[in-house]
Amino acid sequence: MFTSLRQIIENGRTVSTDELNYPANRPAAKELQARLCDLGILDPDFGGDVTTPFGPIGKGDGIIGANSRAAIIEFCRLAGLPYIEKQLTITILDSLVRAQPETFLPIEYGDASDDTTSVRLIKRIIRYMRTKSYWIARSPRMRNIVYVEGMNPDGSLNADKANQWNDRRIVFRIASNGRPEMLVK
Repeated sequence: MFTSLRQIIENGRTVSTDELNYPANRPAAKELQARLCDLGILDPDFGGDVTTPFGPIGKGDGIIGANSRAAIIEFCRLAGLPYIEKQLTITILDSLVRAQPETFLPIEYGDASDDTTSVRLIKRIIRYMRTKSYWIARSPRMRNIVYVEGMNPDGSLNADKANQWNDRRIVFRIASNGRPEMLVK
């Protein structure tokens, strides 16, 4: 039974993602998923309905399925670590535990003199997202889709008339250098 990733590391042996799916190991599996979410590699769980606003409700269910495995593979790729199907080595787990979002996959939040208008707009949006603790996909292979209500294409406010399509759908990614890139506006 493993209750934490640190316990697995201290045990000193490779574990499989299948082992983490045993009910007794759920705490360690949830910790793994939370670390991947914090790094911006695994989407958090979302929920919401008519009475509850749509948004993140958790950082994992403790079941290592296809999405979690894909995030593990992406983490290994970004960290330059070898990955053997479903195997979590001590090196992988230790690297995951030590990785910090701001250094592992940094985001350039501040305006730079060579920013385009689109980059400045997306930086404004992600600064707002950060103040609200909204999750941001940080891997260059991932995309973020954001809807901004009451905004014109240039980022200025519009009249935001009810029941009209006058809002913006924006798709962006964080490039490997940490700089946001507008893909669709």
